[in-house]
Amino acid sequence: MNVFSFAMDLSAGTFRDIQSFRQIIETSIGGQLIAKIDIAMIDAAEAANHAMANASDAASAAPLDFAFHRIIIDAVSNETLSEIYRMFKPLMIKAIEMGKARDLSAAIEEHRLILQALRDKDALAYAFHAASHARFGMECLSEAAVVAG
Repeated sequence: MNVFSFAMDLSAGTFRDIQSFRQIIETSIGGQLIAKIDIAMIDAAEAANHAMANASDAASAAPLDFAFHRIIIDAVSNETLSEIYRMFKPLMIKAIEMGKARDLSAAIEEHRLILQALRDKDALAYAFHAASHARFGMECLSEAAVVAG
C-alpha cells in the first residue's frame, strides 16, 4: 500500500528530509551490505542502472533509479528498512525525478562507482560514493531554490 501516494507535490523541506533520510540509511549500511550482497543482486542493480541510462526522460528514469536503490536496501535483509522504502516509494520517486531532471548522466556514473565498490567488497569506497551520490541530490535542491528564488 502506498500510504503517501496522495502527496506527490514535494516542498523543499520534504525533498530535503527524504534526501537526508536516504543519505543516513544508504551511507551507513556499507558494512552489512558488503557482507550480504551477492553477484546476482549487483547484476540486478546494474541492469536497473543500464535501463535508467536508456530512459527517455527524468519521469521514466526515476522508477528505475528507485529500483537500483531498493535492490541495495533489500540486500541488507532488514525487513523494517525494506518496508520503509516500500511505504515511501511514491515520495522517493518524486524526489528522485526532481534530481534526475538536473543531470541523469551524473547519477548513472555515480551508480556505476557504487556498484564497482560493491563488486570490490570495498566498504570505504562504497560509503564515499554513496555519500557523494546523496550530496548530489541535495545540490539539486539548492540549485532549484536559486532558480526559483
